[in-house]
Amino acid sequence: MAKVTSKLQVTVPKALAERYAIRPGDEIAWEAAGDVIRVVTRPLAGGPPLLLPEEARREAEELLSQMEVLYPTEATVRTALRGAAAYQLSWFDAHLWAHAEQFGLNELLSEDFEHDRMYGTVLAVNPFR
Repeated sequence: MAKVTSKLQVTVPKALAERYAIRPGDEIAWEAAGDVIRVVTRPLAGGPPLLLPEEARREAEELLSQMEVLYPTEATVRTALRGAAAYQLSWFDAHLWAHAEQFGLNELLSEDFEHDRMYGTVLAVNPFR
């Protein structure tokens, strides 16, 4: 976990900087996303793209070859509604949990849920702890 200094500065953890190729002097954007703030490593308006279009397509194809795309069904949405109400989850987090619950996943890896808490039959694990 990073601390905010008196000048409202934050140090990017080394592992994340390496993973996302963040270098000294890079510009990052802060983005409000519901009840969380995300640090976005995409370029600011007018800046160069992080990936060229061909690289982005290759990355997307690689992800699609590794993971199944899960589309919400009526049951998923109903489960998400219950999760949002029962666990006070944001709508986005409720959908993540609903998919995990419906597909019988034992663990949900996310830093946005309370670590080591059971949500229905799913254990939330923060991989950064």
